[in-house]
Amino acid sequence: MFRLFLILFLFCLLVSIAAAQEASIAGRVMRRGRAPMAYAHVTYTHQATGAVYSTMTGLEGEYELSGLTLAIHEQHRSGQRTSFGFDVTNTVGSSRNFFLQSTSPIDKIRVYNILGRQVAEVRLTMEQITAAHWMNRGFWDGRADDGTLVADGVYFASALTPSGLQAVKFMHLAGGTAALPQRGIATTLSIPENPVRWTPRGSLDESVYTVTLVHDSLGGRFADTSFTRLLHEGDNGFVMDTVTTLPPLRVLFVGNSYTYYNGGVSEHVHNLMMSADSTSGIYTSMIAYGGFTLQNHWGNADTRSTIQNGRWDLVILQEQSTRPVDEPQLMYAYAILLDSLIRISSAETGFYMTWGRQNRPFMIDTLAAAYEFIGGQLQAMIAPVGRAFQRCIEHHPLINLYDTDGSHPSVWGTYLACCVFYASIWNYSPLGISYVNDPRITDEERTILQTVAWETVTDYHP
Repeated sequence: MFRLFLILFLFCLLVSIAAAQEASIAGRVMRRGRAPMAYAHVTYTHQATGAVYSTMTGLEGEYELSGLTLAIHEQHRSGQRTSFGFDVTNTVGSSRNFFLQSTSPIDKIRVYNILGRQVAEVRLTMEQITAAHWMNRGFWDGRADDGTLVADGVYFASALTPSGLQAVKFMHLAGGTAALPQRGIATTLSIPENPVRWTPRGSLDESVYTVTLVHDSLGGRFADTSFTRLLHEGDNGFVMDTVTTLPPLRVLFVGNSYTYYNGGVSEHVHNLMMSADSTSGIYTSMIAYGGFTLQNHWGNADTRSTIQNGRWDLVILQEQSTRPVDEPQLMYAYAILLDSLIRISSAETGFYMTWGRQNRPFMIDTLAAAYEFIGGQLQAMIAPVGRAFQRCIEHHPLINLYDTDGSHPSVWGTYLACCVFYASIWNYSPLGISYVNDPRITDEERTILQTVAWETVTDYHP
């Protein structure tokens, strides 16, 4: 039978909140897992102590936090787990005094690092006070057995009797440098009978953080998110967090006559949304010039300025009608350049897939493939207007979607395009919205075009 009652007095500078082994986390915040979320506030709050660590994401959604607390727990023979609440920093040159009162003599304390490797052995003087009590004294100056200063961190200690019997671990202390000690800390542990010899290894376990991601006024909009993250030993490294962007409120259309024809898709998309929800606060605009390619827009100072300074949530790019078929590499090159500008401005990129010419119906397959390729490369939204034209022509050939030139959209074609944008951007069905962009569109035609738009989008983005 062996019972020890230990009273440990540790004289120290500061007692930190919770035992801690520091951790570092690097990560990225991505919008819907697709595009970097710049200028997002990232906060880690340690649930056990309330310690707060905050930063902001960079242009690529990246962030880094260091010095995060990892709580120390130990498993006792009884099955109970104790979380130590001390983090004592040694002062080189000042003694870290141990006063151990016990029912048997203790001649040494062994200090271990978090991996269970011994770093120091502290010899104690033993003085018998009464027949049943001993006073054991010693100090550790924060140096290893070879005299080198140990690194900052958590260190465990165990007590040994002259006969070699080892008590369960009972304390931890941190190495490093600090000012002179100012106060002492006392704790008492009752050691169970026949204690199991301790395998000197600490566990970093259940360090729970509440992670909060909040959007910044400079960045793109997303739903503020809060969740818990469990950090373990060895979890230092990289994490990926995904946020869902809120429905865009500021949308810019960049294109040519296909964009501005019949009063402009931006105006009619705005009116569709306001007809569905007059409180939506949606704002749309466009920058479009006849015959412009994405290459022309990249070389246009007004386009670049509008993208950079408009604080858009979504910028939708429309390539010239035949370039995706005739010169797709030029489309890709300038789509990538414009996308980089859009991302730097903290907006998301979308694409306006146009349609094949009236006398070239199979042109849509090549054209759609080009949009799908660059959309996939940039992880950008695609509004499949061209596929909606194709579906409508196949199932409702009496509705003429083309103007007299066989290229530009009729008012019915523009309305179909706007319904596709409505469904693609906000994931809402346009069915039942009363607004039409031209009084010549009958109620029956309006319903058909709304249905075709919704079916196309749901098939295209299942």
